[in-house]
Amino acid sequence: MSSTALLTTSVLQQTTGIYTFEPVDESDVGIDGAQIGTMTLTYYDLYTRQIINGRQAQNVLNANNVTLVTVTGPPLVTTVTWILQPLDTILVDARHELEQHIALFEWTWASGAKKAAHEVQFPIEQVTYAT
Repeated sequence: MSSTALLTTSVLQQTTGIYTFEPVDESDVGIDGAQIGTMTLTYYDLYTRQIINGRQAQNVLNANNVTLVTVTGPPLVTTVTWILQPLDTILVDARHELEQHIALFEWTWASGAKKAAHEVQFPIEQVTYAT
């Protein structure tokens, strides 16, 4: 079973960013993106659990700034790419210099019979001087 990915590089508040990962099945083998039936994103502040930018179980299967691209191998690799928007990188509490945010991706395949998830935690850093 995989654990939460912890990123150490900060994203500056209210900037765009990019995050990628490869969805895998229960055997840690890549899943053909065409076989993925659903994919959702829940995105929130680690400490307050406040949902950010309305992304609570949001459909992101080639929608809402998330795309899936499959390269048939061998090995077969599907890459999920999330383009973070400025509203994704806000600070929940403006008094914080740094906040930890969590993105939880969940997907189903095999006609909904199988389900997996990927979770990542990353810091959002306050911009100390803005023009």
